[in-house]
Amino acid sequence: MPTIQPLLLSIEDAARALSLAPQTLRNLMARGQCPFPTVKIGARRLVPAAALQQFVDSLSGASAPAQAPQPDPAPTAPTRRPGRPRLGVKGGAA
Repeated sequence: MPTIQPLLLSIEDAARALSLAPQTLRNLMARGQCPFPTVKIGARRLVPAAALQQFVDSLSGASAPAQAPQPDPAPTAPTRRPGRPRLGVKGGAA
């Protein structure tokens, strides 16, 4: 007997498929930053399996042109933080 794949996934199942915490996915949806559409049926918010698959496929970079890696910028000397001078340290009050 063939196995039936679900067409709609719960937030928990979609998060598990993406290796995310469910709350992370809910936070993205609440901020309007979810990279794929969701549907609401009754009180439940569900993710279409096809939309999730399209999102994952877009991450593979097959459709995006390859970019050369950028070299790391030269390290800079740390800057002093403003604040109360320390006693006994060069440049501080003696």
